[in-house]
Amino acid sequence: MPDAARAALRDVMAHERPVSNGCMKDVLLFAAARGYYAHPADWIPTFRGDNRFPAIYQPMVNWLAENGHIPFFEGVALTEGNFDGYSARTRCAAFRNLLRADRSAAYDLLLSVGARKNAQVRFELLSQIDAGGGFAGIYPTDVPVLQKFLNDPSKKVRGLVERKLESTWGLDTREAHAKAIAHHFTIGENGDLFIAPEFPEANLIQHCWSTDLDALARVLGVSSMELVSNVSLEDFKGNVFKLFPRTGDIEARKVLAKRLVTAGLECPASLIGVIAPEDWKKALRKTFKSELPSTVFDFLGDKAGTLDISMVRQIRHYSDLKSSVLEELNSGTLPINHTYDSLRILALVADKEAANAVMREAIDAGIAENNPRLAMLKFNLSL
Repeated sequence: MPDAARAALRDVMAHERPVSNGCMKDVLLFAAARGYYAHPADWIPTFRGDNRFPAIYQPMVNWLAENGHIPFFEGVALTEGNFDGYSARTRCAAFRNLLRADRSAAYDLLLSVGARKNAQVRFELLSQIDAGGGFAGIYPTDVPVLQKFLNDPSKKVRGLVERKLESTWGLDTREAHAKAIAHHFTIGENGDLFIAPEFPEANLIQHCWSTDLDALARVLGVSSMELVSNVSLEDFKGNVFKLFPRTGDIEARKVLAKRLVTAGLECPASLIGVIAPEDWKKALRKTFKSELPSTVFDFLGDKAGTLDISMVRQIRHYSDLKSSVLEELNSGTLPINHTYDSLRILALVADKEAANAVMREAIDAGIAENNPRLAMLKFNLSL
């Protein structure tokens, strides 16, 4: 970054007082979209934080830990070579992160290195294998790996594995979970797909997260393309919203995205990358209505910081700009939740001309030019 941008980044950090790597992630991704990265003298991922920093900084983090400059923490990528460098707690956190990022690599590490360690280490690593926030249980892909530990010398390890395997109710493949919900899907004579009202099974979420559209299509005797082409978009909500985008058929994913955008419906994050170029702006404008501060930014991805002022003014958070300034003037205090500050939200998506316009509007509304709430807009203008 040029010196002016480095100074502006430090001002952003001083205002937001980031206490974790996740607090800085969107700021750094914005800079990366403009082609810049933080100077190590200004920012490096903190070992007192999490692993939520842009991937471009991963080699730096690994090098710092492996050369003794920082402790091994969960943000350091767990490998066979550095396995023994972690405390038990941080190794578990790092293994959990690896499960989320690359489950196959996590399995390989568990079976190669973990299996050679003592029973407590095996128990700690195996304890991390679950579905995360999706549901209480394990995925079908976890089953073959866990089964390898059913004859473990440790009774404690065997008991843990048995309990985890019991949570599948004997449904240990994607196809098995697809069969469990297939009776809720009916194919009409003309190919229309009918979906029963919200499934009554208590374990519906687990079934849907444990299978994919391709497995369901095989069970129903049709193709994934036929399912996405014929599903009623009125049914595209809840668990159907989660299940249908999960297909390896790229053309089916494109068709589904096209149908959703054309109908003016929300497009799942996993489909953003396959939206047709001619539909992209329409899908983008749909995000403008979101109350969540990161929706527009996340949709833009590496196009962050490119919206002109006409588009910025369509974002719902723009309407809060002047009122938030007046509220601050009246209360004499800065907004407590920086994430929901309209000035910050708009600064991360606006092009330079729009960022300058937003800043002038805030100043005209009464905000002082040295107010730290303007730090993100100034950072935008500095890059």
